[in-house]
Amino acid sequence: MAESPTSGPSEVAEALNEKHGWSMSAQYVSTIKSTSKTGKLPRRGSVEGLLAAKKFANQVGGVGNAQQLLNTLADLQA
Repeated sequence: MAESPTSGPSEVAEALNEKHGWSMSAQYVSTIKSTSKTGKLPRRGSVEGLLAAKKFANQVGGVGNAQQLLNTLADLQA
């Protein structure tokens, strides 16, 4: 969305699905676009947040490892 802010939700969803192998709907992209204008994110988070989480999981060896690290971090911050 940041790369082409004038693109419609269908175009954005199609591009993200092709680039990342997702099955994101145009409706979800529309929700993110409309809520990003108000500064509020939908409950499921943002595309950028999802990409950051995916990158983190890949760096630490998978989702299971990422969850363990985040749980440890949460324990340390408590």
